Amino acid sequence: MSNEDFHKELRLKKKDAADFLRELADSIEDEEQVNLKGDDWQVYQPYEDIVPFRLVKDDEGLEVDLKLINPEE
Repeated sequence: MSNEDFHKELRLKKKDAADFLRELADSIEDEEQVNLKGDDWQVYQPYEDIVPFRLVKDDEGLEVDLKLINPEE
């Protein structure tokens, strides 16, 4: 995807979530851009060397957010 906005929420089983996170981690570690795809979607995102994280814990659970910032911004 080029400069289009993209929004996708996923509900994955534990093993599928772990596989997805491993794929994301491998992309961050080994590539210049993250390449993610599902059954009916795919998204590519170049990113800077710094990856900001945010952790939020409340009564519902733990939320983990990260943002892969476009190096051109």
